[in-house]
Amino acid sequence: MKKRMTLIMLLFATCGMLFSTPADRKVLPEHITQKLTTVMDQAGHAQHADRGVEFITRAINHPGASQQTEKITTSAYMNEVVHFYWANNQWVEEYKENHHYNANDPLTVTYQWEWINNQWVYAAMMTYSYDTQGHMVQMEMKTWDEPTGTWEDFMRMNITNNAQGNPVEVVIEVYFMGSWRSIARIVMTYNAQDQIIELLSQEYDMLDSVWVDGWRELMTYDANNLMIEVLEQEWIAGTWEDVYKDLISYDAGGLRTEVISQTWIGAWENYARETYTYNAEDVLIHILEEWWDGAAWEDDYFYTMTYDVQSRLHEQILQEWMGGSWENLERELWTYDLPVGVATPSVRTAELVVYPNPATHAATLALELNQTTNVTITMYDLSGRMMVQRHEGVMPEGKHQMMIPVSDLPQGYYLITVRDGNHLLARERVMVVR
Repeated sequence: MKKRMTLIMLLFATCGMLFSTPADRKVLPEHITQKLTTVMDQAGHAQHADRGVEFITRAINHPGASQQTEKITTSAYMNEVVHFYWANNQWVEEYKENHHYNANDPLTVTYQWEWINNQWVYAAMMTYSYDTQGHMVQMEMKTWDEPTGTWEDFMRMNITNNAQGNPVEVVIEVYFMGSWRSIARIVMTYNAQDQIIELLSQEYDMLDSVWVDGWRELMTYDANNLMIEVLEQEWIAGTWEDVYKDLISYDAGGLRTEVISQTWIGAWENYARETYTYNAEDVLIHILEEWWDGAAWEDDYFYTMTYDVQSRLHEQILQEWMGGSWENLERELWTYDLPVGVATPSVRTAELVVYPNPATHAATLALELNQTTNVTITMYDLSGRMMVQRHEGVMPEGKHQMMIPVSDLPQGYYLITVRDGNHLLARERVMVVR
């Protein structure tokens, strides 16, 4: 059995702080799933309910997030994640996401595509907004309507942060009959050390216009400030009833090594376990999930993570124990849009805008230089292969326009860089469509 997605996972998924491992692609608390499905059904969009649940759940793999306990590196301008499933002894594309970052590096837009009839087609778009301190304040999802060729409002999460920058409330809304309607919220409480100690999940009662308690999680820490227990309770008949708890173990260096999940059936009983394995650099490479058969732990799922030379997550494979052996189930392939050897600019001496974007026949580059510069423009595909390179020579300070033909390039995403020798001045992404 795959381990449930707890409220703390949902919170950190929403705010990009990632408590769980990338392998924790689980389910939402049941009351949130049911509420979302019911509201979308009433709005005549029941077909999008699963996408809304996936929007929240898959945010756990937020590419800009980092993990303290597992030391997985998934930042550094990650551009694309392709998801495969195993069928007929081969990996088959299912969906992918392309992530876009602004000049200051926060994630701003994610496009989700589905593999249909041997081609990638739009499915959804997620946009991310931040306050002046760089804290995320909203995630909004739109779905693609193929007949009209437009993006339609679907759902969003509004995030309130306290003075310390910690999220204290996340409100989940769906677009319903021409307006945004709240369906659920999560309220967070912290201790004096800014450690989260309680997550309260509530449903919105539209009839009475009040928030109704649903679930909560209570977190416990050891003397080293490591979270060692998460107790999950459900609000039943006016009282909090124990449901699940996670017992978390660490090694001497503070790396998470084991999570034992238990369920309350008059007493605490085991039902799932996760064991973590690291390489010599303390980077997570395996997760073993097991279930309790009443007497012993039985294999269930196995995750394998591999990394590129810069220790960025490159591939994750999920296998299921079936018939006495591990069988392939799912695969994710991560691609990063900065080719090896292209450094991130520390001081911006140029501004670059590419239009139209997406481009069909040609892309116009609007380049503004802050000083006289020897300019080289290079265009890469997602594998880092150079597709176009133009040496523009010495260009004076000011605004310039150039055009790059793209009609001969395959459809997809490309990275355009502006450099002065080995110094990166600016970069921008462009999508080529047909």
